[in-house]
Amino acid sequence: MLNAVLERIDADFDQSLDRLFELLKINSISTDPAFAGDCREAAAWLAAELTRIGIPASVRDTIGHPMVVGHLADDGKPGPHVLFYGHYDVQPVDPLELWETDPFAPRIATQPDGTKIIVARGSGDDKGQLMTFVEAARAWIAETGGLPLSVSVLFEGRRNAPRRRWSLSWTPTRMSCRSIWRWSATPACGTPRPRRSPPRCAG
Repeated sequence: MLNAVLERIDADFDQSLDRLFELLKINSISTDPAFAGDCREAAAWLAAELTRIGIPASVRDTIGHPMVVGHLADDGKPGPHVLFYGHYDVQPVDPLELWETDPFAPRIATQPDGTKIIVARGSGDDKGQLMTFVEAARAWIAETGGLPLSVSVLFEGRRNAPRRRWSLSWTPTRMSCRSIWRWSATPACGTPRPRRSPPRCAG
C-alpha cells in the first residue's frame, strides 16, 4: 500500500509543484493590513484544496486573519485522532532590493553544487511544509479511499499572533486529539520530517 502511495506522489510531482507555486504566489503577509485580502485568499485556497482531496474544510473567521479547519474523522478507526497544524501567512519581504527576483514569483534555482531549491517567500516557512502534508494526504486518499487515522487540520493566518486572536473560533471546534503533528525541514539536510508536539499544546 505504501509503495503505491509513494509511486502516486512521484507520478504527480509536477502537478504538486504547480499547486505549491499557486499558493506561493499569494501575498499573504499577515503583519501588514494592506494584505488582509491576500491572507483571506490563501485561506480560501487551502480550504478548497483540502475539500477537493476529500478532507471537508472551511474558512473560520477570527479576531485576526481567518484560519482553515478541516476534519476527516471516523471514531471507529484504531489509533489516535491526529491534528496537523501549519500556517499560511508569511513574513514581510523587506528589504525588497535584496531579492534577486519577485519574492511572490516562485522559481526553481540551481545551487553551485547542482541541487535545486524553490525560491519564494514562504517556500520553507510554512507554505512548502504544510503542502507536504496536503500532497501526502492527496496521494493516500486517492490510492486507498481514505486516511488510516482520524485527522483534523488547522492552518492559521498569523503564526506569531497571540492565541486570543483565534480562540473565539477555535473553542467550539475543540476535539480530543491525542497528538499534534506538523512537518518541518531538517536544516542540515533539507529532509522533511514529522515533528510531534505534546497534547498539552492543543489548548
